[in-house]
Amino acid sequence: MGQGRDGKVDRVKIHVRDGVAYASGLCICANGWLCPVCSAKIRAKRANEIAVGVASLIMSGGSAWMVTFTVRHAKGHALAELLEALNDAFRKLGTGVMAQREKKLTGKIGTINSREITYGKNGWHPHLHVIVCFDSEPDVMQLTYMMARWQRLWMAWTKKHGFPADKAHGVKWDKVMTAEGAGEYIAKAQDSGRHIGNEVARGDLKKGKLGSLTPFEMIEYLLATGDAAVVDLWREYEHATKGKSWLRWSPRLKARLGVDEMTDEEHAAEEVAGGEVAELAESAWKMVVAHGLEARVLEAVERGGFPALVKLLTAHQIWAVKKLTPDDSSETPDGPSDSNAA
Repeated sequence: MGQGRDGKVDRVKIHVRDGVAYASGLCICANGWLCPVCSAKIRAKRANEIAVGVASLIMSGGSAWMVTFTVRHAKGHALAELLEALNDAFRKLGTGVMAQREKKLTGKIGTINSREITYGKNGWHPHLHVIVCFDSEPDVMQLTYMMARWQRLWMAWTKKHGFPADKAHGVKWDKVMTAEGAGEYIAKAQDSGRHIGNEVARGDLKKGKLGSLTPFEMIEYLLATGDAAVVDLWREYEHATKGKSWLRWSPRLKARLGVDEMTDEEHAAEEVAGGEVAELAESAWKMVVAHGLEARVLEAVERGGFPALVKLLTAHQIWAVKKLTPDDSSETPDGPSDSNAA
């Protein structure tokens, strides 16, 4: 992360497409868990896949519900164990004779699920976002039976494994909007929560609630406070997520919803066609990496364009940045020239 394809940075360009900022000119690691640069690019594209797929489903007469699953957590619980309990409990819902009968009676055609992780006063807090897709509007009674069975199994399974879910919040169902509002699935409201793809796929955009931090916010916290305890937490997070997928679709569901099958590597490597906003010199990008600002650079551009980027960089005495406009004119903020930048 933060190096050019030949092992060093030349110049890094920041682009914006559909309200989402990306960086180009960097090597590709395609790690949606750990790399803020690749994560932003991959998750935005995955969010759009979900949005388009669910909109297609609804417009063809299908329906969808979004279900959030959580487990009770406490200080000292290992993240790997919490994630395993979360995954095992969800797998339990889809296996067995009752699950197959339920699938037939409700018209369930598959699920799209992602994992989101924060850390707060009660330790690690992983939760699962799931979109449950149906080929039509399920019978109300059969859907009610399904909700009750999932609630019962979730509570029993998590209790058995030492992470009892809260009865009121362990399983939460929300109806996805109807076909008339399908266009909102592909709206540019990445922070509003109205874009179903962003809700499921873009954990990198979400802010931890009061007293909690997302993994990328942990890095900012470490740089701001020097609290070395965060290093151990990050290493635990890195170990617990290694080799695990953060987003899963049921087999053949993408094909059914008309979504192309692409890997994270392909998404991360795909050239960005959006407008060029800024160009950072090698010296500037090295300082961005040194300060752990990669994610904040993209957030600043999404929030306020070039002025917001300049404000962020100058606060850290990073000067070698150039504004890019359609006519190739440029502006460089007052400060040391490229050759003098640290």
